[in-house]
Amino acid sequence: MKDGLIPAPIARRPLHEELAEHLRQLIIECALEPGSKISEKDLCTQFAVSRTPLREALKLLATEGLVQLTPHRGASVTELTTEELEHIFPVMGALEALAGELACLHVTDAEIERAKKLQAELEAQHKSGDLKGYFRTNEEVPSTDLRRGTEPDTHSDVAQHLWPGSARALHGEPFADTLGSRRQGTSRYSDDIEQT
Repeated sequence: MKDGLIPAPIARRPLHEELAEHLRQLIIECALEPGSKISEKDLCTQFAVSRTPLREALKLLATEGLVQLTPHRGASVTELTTEELEHIFPVMGALEALAGELACLHVTDAEIERAKKLQAELEAQHKSGDLKGYFRTNEEVPSTDLRRGTEPDTHSDVAQHLWPGSARALHGEPFADTLGSRRQGTSRYSDDIEQT
């Protein structure tokens, strides 16, 4: 190597983590419907993997509350009720508000402009009833705030346990009323941006 430079190793994620990420997205987008049985055989074929990494991925998703593992019966997608969401959303709102406040301590002009753009997109998607678009945009807001001026291990760990369930709900029509009340919070976010 020239001048003693040693290249950094290429980071590789374990296969079960990559599988968990794909399955998480399928659950969040309701491609795997709440309450449905998960066919290990079908998923192994679809992802061209053996059962071992798939089962490890399902165990990981079970710790997040997205999958329910039942002995001798296999895995199924956890059902999410409106009552559960009514408990999750206030906590998520408080975490997002805290993350936003802490992010504002270190925010740059470019980040303020980006936040204003995201807010305008959220409001337009809310008015048009674009749930999928609203979710994709809204997903960018907490992930951005949580990376700025916070303790990532603490906030992201807590948010990850709350977010998958609520994210799935944002995609599901049965929870549109709950989502509607959550969307009303976007005007408060807009006010916070204007005050910075």
